[in-house]
Amino acid sequence: MRQITLFLLLSLAIPSASLSQPAFQEPGKPQEPKLVQPKIPISELPAAEALRQARLLFIRPKSSFMNKEKLERELLKRKEFGEMGFEITRSHLNADLILEITRKRLTTRFTCNVIEPVTQRILAGTTASSLGGEIEPNLADAIVKEFKAKRGKPATEEKKLE
Repeated sequence: MRQITLFLLLSLAIPSASLSQPAFQEPGKPQEPKLVQPKIPISELPAAEALRQARLLFIRPKSSFMNKEKLERELLKRKEFGEMGFEITRSHLNADLILEITRKRLTTRFTCNVIEPVTQRILAGTTASSLGGEIEPNLADAIVKEFKAKRGKPATEEKKLE
């Protein structure tokens, strides 16, 4: 009981401003305040900015003619996918964006819509065909191409230009 009382008294006695001060500050250099911008949820951002800030993707196939795991592997193989900072999650609850893949009946054309999960806004979309092979590599190429077009240059290229 004494330890708890002592802890409470000490925590009230030490001003919180002194805890945030650095232990050592160079003489003659004024301390610059750090501005911390609050993180705005992706659901409240405009479409272009939401696509730029998204990191976690969830793949939701609505067709039995494609393999979700193979599409995940194909996306992860793409160098540009990693350069844009994307990762794939298996939990739709944690995802920033959902890739919903559908196929029109009696065709080889697959459509991928990029959906923001909170507001269900469709931010982007692309199509690919499975004609002449498997759909997963073609769809992965189309998805990466669409993200590159909507997001602009990857962050690593922007750093090289500066």
